[in-house]
Order: sequence, then C-alpha cells, then structure tokens
Amino acid sequence: MKAPVRITSAVARQPIREVERQRDDVESWWLGDIEREAMSRRHVQSLAGIVAAKKAIIRLAGEPPCDTGPADIRIGHDERGAPVVEALPANLASRLPGKLHVSITHTREFAWGLAVLERPA
Repeated sequence: MKAPVRITSAVARQPIREVERQRDDVESWWLGDIEREAMSRRHVQSLAGIVAAKKAIIRLAGEPPCDTGPADIRIGHDERGAPVVEALPANLASRLPGKLHVSITHTREFAWGLAVLERPA
C-alpha cells in the first residue's frame, strides 16, 4: 500500500494578446537565457503557457513572490513534450517541499498553467 500524499495546487491564466503586445518585455522578465533561446522558435501561445505555469508556481509557493524573479524558474519539456520544472531557485524550492508537477494548455485567447505539489501527508 502506498503512503498517503497531500496534494496542493494553484492555477493561473494568461491572456495571449497581452503577451503578443509586450513579447520582448515578457521574455526578458519571465524567461531565463535557456528558455529564451528555445522560445524564439515557438509560438506566442507557448510563451503565454510558460508564463502562466510560472505564475501558478509562484502562487503555490505563497504570496508575495520570493525575492528572485520568475526567470529563475526554468520550465522545459520531457521526451514526450510534456512541461517539467527543470530548475527552481533555492529560496522558492524550500517553500515547495515535495514533487512539483506542471501542466499547460491554451486556446486562441488564453493560456493556463497548473502547478501541483505532491508531498507526504
């Protein structure tokens, strides 16, 4: 029998038009160098999804956000293309003990990011 786990989650919505209008500013504030390079080949919906996922992670850690910027959170993709958290700053990781999962989806107008923290009960 598996040990019980405690699940905590947060969701964030990101308007895609907002990202389109301010793409350069959004990229410089929300993306690190590695993400920025990968994002140059992707659509604005992907960028909005990454922003929404990072907002969800920050919400999950508790407001107000920690003293590091969202560019310090790195979200990549696994071999199937699913989003994964590749890096968290230490002060944020200490506020999220356990296994962190993210999910991203979008429509033409909005992107959503979901962050789920799984830890022992």
